[in-house]
Amino acid sequence: PSRVDPRLAGDVETILLHALRKEPGERYASAQELADDIDRHLHGHPIHARPANALHRMRKLVARHKLISALVLAIAVTLVGSSVWLDMLYLRARRSEGLAKERGEKADERRRQAEETTTLFLEMFGSPDPFRAGGGETTVVAALDRGLPRVIERLSDQPVILARLRAAAGATYHGLGSYEAAEREMRAALNLIEAAGDPAGEDLEAMRYQLAAVLIDTGRLDEARPLLASVLERVRDAGSMPSAAQVEGMRSLALLLWDEGEYERSEELLALAVAHYERIYAATDERTLETRTILADTMSGQGKFREAEAMLRSAIEAQASVLGEEHPSTLEARVRLGDLLLRTGRPTEAAALLDACTRGLEATLGREHRVTLTSASTLATALSL
Repeated sequence: PSRVDPRLAGDVETILLHALRKEPGERYASAQELADDIDRHLHGHPIHARPANALHRMRKLVARHKLISALVLAIAVTLVGSSVWLDMLYLRARRSEGLAKERGEKADERRRQAEETTTLFLEMFGSPDPFRAGGGETTVVAALDRGLPRVIERLSDQPVILARLRAAAGATYHGLGSYEAAEREMRAALNLIEAAGDPAGEDLEAMRYQLAAVLIDTGRLDEARPLLASVLERVRDAGSMPSAAQVEGMRSLALLLWDEGEYERSEELLALAVAHYERIYAATDERTLETRTILADTMSGQGKFREAEAMLRSAIEAQASVLGEEHPSTLEARVRLGDLLLRTGRPTEAAALLDACTRGLEATLGREHRVTLTSASTLATALSL
């Protein structure tokens, strides 16, 4: 997990990996033990969990397959967060009320969910080496395609958890450029959550915005627009504290407005999204930095080249430091910079940058990914000048 976000290094990573150990006997014996370790970490006390040699293989796999680490974190947070973490909150509330019997029953149920979903998560990628099949390297998409049906079958009686998992899978497919699979999983997640009922509306809202982002990327603006119709109203209702899902919706709406030619409104919403991402996460968080590069691209499209270039270079420097030089988000931001260099009459500098970006994107995302194709096309233009 710390490879995805360095802030997770140390106790947080140790706690998460301890909860996800493959053998049940090696995990926390109960949800209460996990809650206690989290409580110790939050109060600055030594935690009980310790890194184990058995996790070395998992870490090596994550290191070799950087793209899968994003899925690992997303699904781990989705599954563990929806079961054991909620159990910790539940136990604290019930402890204060003295309802021991009900607490124990709830703990047993949450522990069962945690153990089952952890096992399913590990099974999704197979064994003993989830990234190899028939002697050849298996892509993240292939691993998902192979493992997801088993998880869907096993979680058929837990629609809310299944919906969150399928939404996480859909987001991963989207990031990897598998748009048809992304739309399929997100629509399935929406159907599940709508059928199960979502009293708070948070899951439903987030999934609608995720689906809208896929539709925008595939040019289906008319289908995306209804999914984003209520986002500004919800943000206004939230005042100065919109949720992460609402900020994601705001960003998607900004992209939709840009595609429809409403450039100033798009820039305004993106600037607001950056401010909220900084509040919710951090100025150096991947989502904040990525949105900042999109904002800079929007400014460049309106001829604000000097401000856009300064913002892009600053964001790229931070992305390279936090995510790595070859991370797809860093490379995509550099493609945006290459386009800006081309717009401002610097084709030679643009071509050198875009050539490196295209090769890096082909290695990480593949030749057919939308971002790779954009980089290659912009490179061709630069070389022709």
